[in-house]
Amino acid sequence: MSTRTLCYVVVVLAVLASLAGCAASPGIVSSPDADRQAKLFLSSADTAAIFVYRDSDWAGGPPLMLVRNGRIATWTWPGYFVLFEVPPGPQSLLSLGGANVASLTINAEPGRVYYVSQEPTSGWSRTIDRTELYQVDAERGRDRVLKSKRLRAND
Repeated sequence: MSTRTLCYVVVVLAVLASLAGCAASPGIVSSPDADRQAKLFLSSADTAAIFVYRDSDWAGGPPLMLVRNGRIATWTWPGYFVLFEVPPGPQSLLSLGGANVASLTINAEPGRVYYVSQEPTSGWSRTIDRTELYQVDAERGRDRVLKSKRLRAND
């Protein structure tokens, strides 16, 4: 599927989900207990943990849509993260923002913890032109997640 087609599919899904009243609410913060539990960075023996964070070093910015395996998971904001506890196998992540759809697939292995940065980039007009998703190492990922607050996600 081309990136352009994928973008249209995501936009159509977002509109339909919004009309149905089941779209993820933008930025619903998890409880302090859920935030603390996530920051233990644990994964069970039969699932993997995927942390997706928006770096707070990037000043401001509108929310970005985050999609996992074809379903809208949430809208993210700078300084927040989402935790997905997933079964083994391929996990598709999409970030919709500006003029593109960024995608990343992680082949999740049981017991592993993965860290993904969702990063907006701005153009000459200082608006978000693009979004990027990329996997980072555990040291950087933990550091960024510890500085962030947890958002709830539709799983």
